[in-house]
Amino acid sequence: KQASKMVVTGIIKPPPDIRAVVNRTAQFVAKNGRAFETKILAREEGKSKKFDFLHTTSPFHAYYEDRVTFYQNGGTDDAEKKEKQKQKEEKRLETENKKEESTEQKKSVLASQQKASVVDVVAKALLTQRQKIVQHHASATQENKDDEDEPLKKPRDMVFVNVTAPANLTSMQIDTIKVMAQFTALASSVRAIGGGFLDSVTRKEWQNPAFDFLKPRHAHFAYFSALVDCYKKIAAVANDVEHLEHLNRCAGAAATTTTKTTKVVTD
Repeated sequence: KQASKMVVTGIIKPPPDIRAVVNRTAQFVAKNGRAFETKILAREEGKSKKFDFLHTTSPFHAYYEDRVTFYQNGGTDDAEKKEKQKQKEEKRLETENKKEESTEQKKSVLASQQKASVVDVVAKALLTQRQKIVQHHASATQENKDDEDEPLKKPRDMVFVNVTAPANLTSMQIDTIKVMAQFTALASSVRAIGGGFLDSVTRKEWQNPAFDFLKPRHAHFAYFSALVDCYKKIAAVANDVEHLEHLNRCAGAAATTTTKTTKVVTD
């Protein structure tokens, strides 16, 4: 039986200790010609395992020939090292940029989810409050017809509120604070929400920077508190069904008087 010969294809880099010998030998061969390689093989040292790469059967022979060609074409180890360092630095910068982009995208998605979760709950509370007012308005419509001739009292003065947001807040932060203030104000008047809303959210979001304004010592807590007071006043007026009915009667009386006056002038 004949032993089959293993054919080595491609370039295999030798270990660092052997690679140093291969590179030095390739440099001398590229500079002095193949005669230098023949001299090494003729010596006893050239027959040792240290110089096995000079033989075509060695798995590192292809790497040796590649280095000889590299040095013959004017290549240097320093230039190669610089090129490898440049490629490594470019790869590192690309990886860092991808990480930064991924982090920004995660922050944006998290902020959107937090805002959406708060808005959904408040929207349900506002819808419940609106339905309550519509029901009271419908039940009072018939009673207003019977009271059209009743002398009307002057309605209470309207309540005007104006709160200016701090200049250093972003639009998203302002929206978050307003939504939380609305929900906090409604929590005291809508039974479906229940009590303790503000305390519950504060404990849950204590480590969330987006809700730092709930902490009494935070710079924007005063702005949040002012909004809560304003929304409470608005909610109080909205819940005062008797006051709303009185305003409707006043508006109806004013419209009737205007119609009669216009008719007299026309005639």
